[in-house]
Amino acid sequence: MTPPPSRRRRTGAPERSYPRRGSVRRAQMITTYGVGSMVAVDNESFIVSGIDSWNISEAPTVYEHRLARVLGVKSFRLPPASDDTSKDGVHVRRFPLWHSCPHCNVLQHVRGFNCTPGKNECGDCDEELVPSRFVMACARGHLDDFPYWKWAHRKNRQESNSGFCGGEMRLRTNGKTASLRSILISCTCGIAEVSMEGAFRGTALSDLKVFCSGRRPWLKDAPAEHCSEKPRTLQRGSSVAWQPIVKTALSIPPWSDGQASRLEPYWEDLRELGMDPRAIGVYLKAAAVREKYEFSVDTVMDLLKAENHEEATPDEEKGIDHAYVALRKQEYGRLIEGRPESETDHEDQFVCEPPRSSAAVLTP
Repeated sequence: MTPPPSRRRRTGAPERSYPRRGSVRRAQMITTYGVGSMVAVDNESFIVSGIDSWNISEAPTVYEHRLARVLGVKSFRLPPASDDTSKDGVHVRRFPLWHSCPHCNVLQHVRGFNCTPGKNECGDCDEELVPSRFVMACARGHLDDFPYWKWAHRKNRQESNSGFCGGEMRLRTNGKTASLRSILISCTCGIAEVSMEGAFRGTALSDLKVFCSGRRPWLKDAPAEHCSEKPRTLQRGSSVAWQPIVKTALSIPPWSDGQASRLEPYWEDLRELGMDPRAIGVYLKAAAVREKYEFSVDTVMDLLKAENHEEATPDEEKGIDHAYVALRKQEYGRLIEGRPESETDHEDQFVCEPPRSSAAVLTP
């Protein structure tokens, strides 16, 4: 992940032992910090940008033919990772954009604090800003800042309808409890101070006539989408604010064989040649010159037959869920069949030895 610019350290601040500021493991880019998720770095909050902002020119390519077919892609890439020689990685964007100052209690958009470029501090107090604890999201995944102004002015119908009062909002906590009742919002226009209690009710935002904005802040300059879903309030760090949809697959024969892995970059061309052994042989000879590796025509023919059989599976015509079930059934069949290590070579990725203890019963 690309770390944000370094910030001024306060005198007497405790030392921190981050291995690399703002770094996450590659595996976390799938399970925890994928595109659109929010990640906290020190006292700041960011959202992981879309893959359109990633530099994958040097990212290793991962081939898993069966899973790629189910998901409708050609191949997979590892997320870009920065090292000592490169500062490029997975990009992030600041989100949420509403912040508060712990000293003067001002609550507003981060641009209103006149921050020094590269820093996240109140221009008047030189205090580190605190990103909003609350955001709003809908069932379709659109995400936006919590509408603090409308929430604070909800009892003043005239101002709420006009959308502007000219005042400056404040956020403070009375410290009595850890509940939402202790988080208080006020405005210099003179409205009564209100708490955040009730903000998580299912109809809390729709009662304020707050509709989904259709925003996707993880995409730069992405236009807002029309959305009729009702937004709800979420805690920024809540586990339900972002949940991945993970699809996995085992590399099983014939796609786990060493030659199959080497053939992946040429597979689209080989498919166009059809089941013509002569044409395939000519193509493989040309590929062998570039790769300095001899490819087997029989292996390619077996792979093409396997692909044709998988494409003809009736379940795959019913959508991705049915295709994914078919993929799992193929894996189960291979596990039942087994494949001892003595029958494989060093390039094969699939080895399935029978258990040495008492026989195990496998059920689908």
